[in-house]
Amino acid sequence: MLNPMNKSKGLYLSILLPLGFLFVFYGKVIFQPNKYLFTGDGDGLMTYYSVYFHAKHDTSFSHYNGFNYPFGDLYNFTDGQPIVANSIKALDTIFPGIYTYSAGFINLFILFSIVLCSFFLYKILLHHGVTWWFSAIFAFLIAILWPQTYRIVAHPSLPYAFFLPGTWYFFIKHGERYRLKSSILIALFNLILFFIHPYLGIISMFLLFSLGLTSFLKDRKNIIRRGIHFSVQSFTGVIVFFSYLKIMGNGEERPVNFYELYTYNAKLSDVFLPNVGDVVQYTNNLFNVQEHTWESWSFIGFPALIVLILISIRILFKIQKKAIKSLFKTRYIRIWIIAFLTLIVAFGVPYKLGIYQLLPKFPFLAQIRALARFTWVFFLLINVYSVIYLFKIYKHYSISRKNIHAFLMLSVMIFLYGFSAIPIQKMVSEKAIEQHNLFAHPEQNTELNKLITKAKSFDYDAIIALPFYYKGDRFGHESTSLTFQFSKFLAIHAGKPLVNSSMTRTPNIYGSAISEIFGMHLKPSLLLENVQEKKAIILKEKVWIKPQEQQLLRKSTKLFETAHFELYSCRFEDLLQLENEAKLNNFLKKKDQFITIGNLYLNDSSDLIFYSNFENDSFSTNQSFSGSHCLEGKHLDYTMLLNDPNYLFETNIDYEINYWYHTKSMETYNIMGVIEEKRDGQSDWTLITDTKNSYDHIGDWTYVSFVFQQRIKNSHLKYFLKGHIFENPPLYVDQVMVKKKYSEIYSIEDSVLYYNNYPVGKLPNGLHL
Repeated sequence: MLNPMNKSKGLYLSILLPLGFLFVFYGKVIFQPNKYLFTGDGDGLMTYYSVYFHAKHDTSFSHYNGFNYPFGDLYNFTDGQPIVANSIKALDTIFPGIYTYSAGFINLFILFSIVLCSFFLYKILLHHGVTWWFSAIFAFLIAILWPQTYRIVAHPSLPYAFFLPGTWYFFIKHGERYRLKSSILIALFNLILFFIHPYLGIISMFLLFSLGLTSFLKDRKNIIRRGIHFSVQSFTGVIVFFSYLKIMGNGEERPVNFYELYTYNAKLSDVFLPNVGDVVQYTNNLFNVQEHTWESWSFIGFPALIVLILISIRILFKIQKKAIKSLFKTRYIRIWIIAFLTLIVAFGVPYKLGIYQLLPKFPFLAQIRALARFTWVFFLLINVYSVIYLFKIYKHYSISRKNIHAFLMLSVMIFLYGFSAIPIQKMVSEKAIEQHNLFAHPEQNTELNKLITKAKSFDYDAIIALPFYYKGDRFGHESTSLTFQFSKFLAIHAGKPLVNSSMTRTPNIYGSAISEIFGMHLKPSLLLENVQEKKAIILKEKVWIKPQEQQLLRKSTKLFETAHFELYSCRFEDLLQLENEAKLNNFLKKKDQFITIGNLYLNDSSDLIFYSNFENDSFSTNQSFSGSHCLEGKHLDYTMLLNDPNYLFETNIDYEINYWYHTKSMETYNIMGVIEEKRDGQSDWTLITDTKNSYDHIGDWTYVSFVFQQRIKNSHLKYFLKGHIFENPPLYVDQVMVKKKYSEIYSIEDSVLYYNNYPVGKLPNGLHL
């Protein structure tokens, strides 16, 4: 039995070692935690922004208005650490102004989670018979190698290193007591993780379920009773969390994207080879590794790698001697089974074997897309086992009075852990102080300060940032880093929400409504109903923006400019003014002057290159946007929309292709449209677009339109769709039109007038061909 004095020494050592390490590597942050943002772009900046806006400007603890004006969304979809943000928000009601220290709170929570990680690892190692000082030293070394460290400077909702060791420790201490109080305590811990970030809860749930399931390997008594307790421990959190989302999210349909299930998988090289440091170039060359996938960086460290090699050799000897059954008698077989299952999940094997077919029935599973993160469980299990294994070797040498061997083994392993961890910590600690916290100290950037001062002098309700960025629906747009940053800093200090959004699961209906600002304005606006008499300022960076975004500036008034930005004022009614009546009147006025080709009306026959509504094609399907048929293709096939060598295009002339693309299916995101030009047997992809970069939506259909030129004279020009996802579902396209860019082409289908392939409205008196 461990001496209580030694136990206390080990406890203090497991805390003091990481504390000292933090002061050495992150001293600037610890002494001035609110001075820095660990990251100034991407998901990380979104996290900081969400916490700041929610703590200061939101009136509700559950709803968020910082993005997606005027609709907002449930705060849990912001990636903004709900339990942290709401704690700060509650404190701000007691201590006004404390919200300005939000970044400081987050930064300290992240760093001191490393201390908690070391503490829980120490407890776990003690439980497995490792002596106090050995446990404390190696708990600290594992903690500073922890793979979530990379997330500190990229995704600050994920680097809470304590969550997996904490899960395992709570299971050891309470999981097998089979008491309701103990099971509820574990379930509560798991639920808290869900409200920091869903991935923490899901991965913790996976570990709990695996530990509970494998416990039956050593004890098959009281199966029903134990099964109930393990179910409460494992599934209470996920049930409560997703029920909360369902109830509080108002049941709105949200996009479900399968694509990342096949892109964010782990790779062997990212788990078993170093990802950072001078040694990387040598190991990459040795094993012919081209690159490491950042999402799956989870190097287990050289000591664990050595132990794995030794264990593998031992297994081979056991197999050779036909003594494989003895391996399953070890008390650590649970660790190996869970570790192996974890790698299978992290590599995406279940989905690649066909489990993806179940996803339409259980769509919430598709939200667990970044499977590479499950390597964190593998890291934990293998490193804990490695320390246990190393301690047995050390103990053997000590008992055998081979103290030099014991000392050398111990020294080498400590060195190798440090050699594995120090390059990571050095890289992260340097990046952590690159971005100053302009949410709290805008005066540190003169240009930002000028924009804030000027913006506060105007009356408006929301901010639109251009180039426009938006994620989360059937369309998506990227912006520049500077616009992404300044728009958020401005929104916090001006106290106004952004029309833009970085939330990846915005309800479809809201995303479609927001896109109306940039659309053709030929259908009644859902957005206009919610922004009557509302004003906005436009923050425009002085870079090229899309034509759809340029039209906003023509309807706005310029207010102010700095070196990199311009401010404009506008009314939402002006931005959303309907143009369908003008198009209808123009058609009726010029109807008799048009040239007709079928049901099409043109000013000049050369304006139209190609048109098909697929009504008379034998390969059509009954799924359609208009009429009764459309073109059906396959996601992974080359679905040709234009492939006739008789169509002649002129170089240096802008052409436009537009069509309707069905976006109801969960697999229809992430598909590219390609212009290919072929001449003399050589093919070039001269333009690649993405169907999600669109603004106009009607029901489950998206209007795709873009401009191209023929670049290779006298070449055979094609246009096709090609997806990039593991399975091969159908895709549907209707009403494909290729025309000269500035031409106006009308058509009539079932008494509905179309302008450039877009429905304008019913013709008066049922006028039709």
